[in-house]
Amino acid sequence: MDRLSPGAVLGRSFSLWGRHFLAFTAVVVAIHLPMLLVAAVAPGAGESRLVSVLSSLLGLVAAGALTAGTLRGLRGEVPRVGEMARAGVARVWAVLGASILSGIAIVLGALLLLVPGVILACATAVAIPVTI
Repeated sequence: MDRLSPGAVLGRSFSLWGRHFLAFTAVVVAIHLPMLLVAAVAPGAGESRLVSVLSSLLGLVAAGALTAGTLRGLRGEVPRVGEMARAGVARVWAVLGASILSGIAIVLGALLLLVPGVILACATAVAIPVTI
């Protein structure tokens, strides 16, 4: 059995991202396209609370889609843009919940002292991949 080293993990990560760069880029652009269009058509609209909330939700969809694509790639499958986008949309509420709970835990830990906040931030760093 191969030892799990930081170099091996980073090498596998960059290899995976390099092999599927176009699919990963395409899904992020496709998901964020509505906000890109709003920014192009109405430059001042980005200051709206509604646009900020929608942009945040689209960011969570993109995070879910990229995680799903990464998991498919790790299984040796080819991540497809449509499948990644569907996975991101299907799990957006779970990802939102995990993000909110992680944020609350980190803030509470930081209120106790800085170290518990940092520990909780590290512990919840994988919350989104776990929900996918």
